[in-house]
Amino acid sequence: MKPPGSHRIEAAGAGSAGKGFAVVATEIKALAQQTATATEDSGNRISGVQAATATGIEGVGKVSQVIVDVNSIVASIAAAIEEQSTVTRDVARNVAEASTGVRDVNSRIAELSVVSRQIAKDIAGVDRVAQEMAGGSSQVRSSVSELSSLSEGLKAVAERFRTGDRLARAQS
Repeated sequence: MKPPGSHRIEAAGAGSAGKGFAVVATEIKALAQQTATATEDSGNRISGVQAATATGIEGVGKVSQVIVDVNSIVASIAAAIEEQSTVTRDVARNVAEASTGVRDVNSRIAELSVVSRQIAKDIAGVDRVAQEMAGGSSQVRSSVSELSSLSEGLKAVAERFRTGDRLARAQS
C-alpha cells in the first residue's frame, strides 16, 4: 500500500492527465467519507429502529398481558354476574313461594274466622238453651212443689174421705 498523499505526487508528475486523476481521487475519497458517514448514520438509525421495535414489542407484550388480565377480570365478573343471577332467581322463587304461603295462611285464617263465628253462634245457642233449661228447671221445681202440695192435699182429702167412709159404715 502506498502512503497517503502519494497519489498526488504521482499525479503531479504525470502532468495534466495526472491533475484530472488527482481530482477524481479526491472526489472518490470525499464520496468514501460520505458513504462511511451515511453508513454510520444508517447503522445508528437502524439501531434506533431496532431499539424502538424492541420497546414496541415490549409494549405490545405488556398490552397483551393487560388484555389477558382484563379477560380474566371480565371472566370473573361474568361468573359473579351469573352467580348473582342465580341467587336473584332463587330469591324470586322463594318470594313467590312465601307469597303463596301467605295467601294460604290468609285463606286458612279466613276459614278459621268463619268457623269461629259459627262456634260463637253455637255457643250462644247452647247458652240460650241452657238458660231456657235453667228456667224450665225452675218451673219444673215449682211445678213439682205444687204437685207435691196438691198430692199432700189429695192424700189428706182421701184420708178424710176414707175416715168419713169408715165412720159412715160404722154408723150404719
